[in-house]
Amino acid sequence: MKNHRIKYTLALLVSFVFFFLPVVSAINYDSGVLIDDLEKRIELGSVDRVISLEPAITEAIYLAGHFDKLVGVARSARSANWPAAVEQLESVGTIRHVNIEKAVDLDPDLVLGSGMSREGLELLAKLGYQTAYIDPKNITDIWNNMIELGELLGDSEQAQAQVAEYKLTVEEIKDQIRVGEQKTAFFLYNINPVMAMGRDTIPNQVLELAGAKNLALDITEEGNPSFSLERLLELDPDFIFLAMRAVSAVEELKNDPVWSQLTAVKNNNVHLPPTEYILRPTPRVIYGIKEINQLVYP
Repeated sequence: MKNHRIKYTLALLVSFVFFFLPVVSAINYDSGVLIDDLEKRIELGSVDRVISLEPAITEAIYLAGHFDKLVGVARSARSANWPAAVEQLESVGTIRHVNIEKAVDLDPDLVLGSGMSREGLELLAKLGYQTAYIDPKNITDIWNNMIELGELLGDSEQAQAQVAEYKLTVEEIKDQIRVGEQKTAFFLYNINPVMAMGRDTIPNQVLELAGAKNLALDITEEGNPSFSLERLLELDPDFIFLAMRAVSAVEELKNDPVWSQLTAVKNNNVHLPPTEYILRPTPRVIYGIKEINQLVYP
């Protein structure tokens, strides 16, 4: 516990360097009142039975040390569900297709959800259940939300210790980035048509904190910008990261006469990072930052 406190104190000293983004979408919990990301004020008593409709929220609760409060979860149908203990919990369907009847059977004190599970969240709210919408817009929000969830469910000591470690890891990565050797990158959301993760997205933050310059920022401020392959050839990034975990996608680019002209493709610097660390707004985003940093600066 002493080591955690030391790390937490150090993290507070360096956090002003890392947290250059404003907190625009973090939940807030204080004295029995939860204010969610829709600015809804939710007055709560003791919260002992929670249903999570989003894997990212499930992960945050686990990392905050309150997995025992979860009585049911909605699972992802497309990517990994973590931790393994999730399989032991009652299923209330998937993110997009919530089993309302099963959720009602579990009689939760609070149901937590976000964008893709919003329909299920709203149906449960209409049935009289306390619900909260959690939709972090940046990494600062993700980690602050974990601390607030810790407070909501009993205490935030473990969550604060975890976040302190994450902040220190980011500072350590920044110290290792070689000045003057910044690599350029694209995080492709789709190949045909070409779409990239641009400004105001968590993947863009991941690239920046890993030490890579996201060239999609020069194109648009939209979340998932579309642009021409010709423009991509002109910008010619050092690295390409794909949002889909499929080896065939890498081979497709290598064998394509146009894509194979890119420096990233020529140098075998097209990678498939684990998207559950990057596209999912989870506290485990730190592992996505670390993995991309190690790929860009081995």
